[in-house]
Amino acid sequence: MSNWHVLQRETIKADRFEVVVERVQLPNQSEAPFSYVKMKHGVCVLPILENHQVICIKQYRHIFEKWEYELPAGGIEEGDTPIETAKKELLEETGYKAAQWMDLGYIYASVGSTDEVIHLFAAKDLTRHEQQLEESEEIEIEVVDLQEVKKWIAEGEFRHSAGIAAVARYVFRCF
Repeated sequence: MSNWHVLQRETIKADRFEVVVERVQLPNQSEAPFSYVKMKHGVCVLPILENHQVICIKQYRHIFEKWEYELPAGGIEEGDTPIETAKKELLEETGYKAAQWMDLGYIYASVGSTDEVIHLFAAKDLTRHEQQLEESEEIEIEVVDLQEVKKWIAEGEFRHSAGIAAVARYVFRCF
């Protein structure tokens, strides 16, 4: 197993992100540039109603200038645990609270370009409350059968990577 040796590192703050720019020495002794986006960890929740129905959100994503199907997700604030954040995001984005939680592990969001880790959860035994959206969030709720979500994923209509991972982990564990 080989490790890279960091020769130089600079961190550049850009709004809510930090870009780490490094000069590294590779195992063959050559030098190369390497950079990545440093981010806080996040969560993604698969909310499951009775009869295998899933609460999906449809959210406007300015980066792509279109609406995307997703699952509730968000960044973990300092001092919070992943499960605390998952509960907050579920309530905030969908207006639901869950009595049962299943930890589905975690994923690396994009192993070559960011250090973001996303913790995945399934939430069941849901009760309706009031949605608590942040000012910048535009979210519509859609209740969809799990089979339909799987079809959307297979056909490329559902592109939320953490959501896809949460569905896959849940399906592989429970079916």
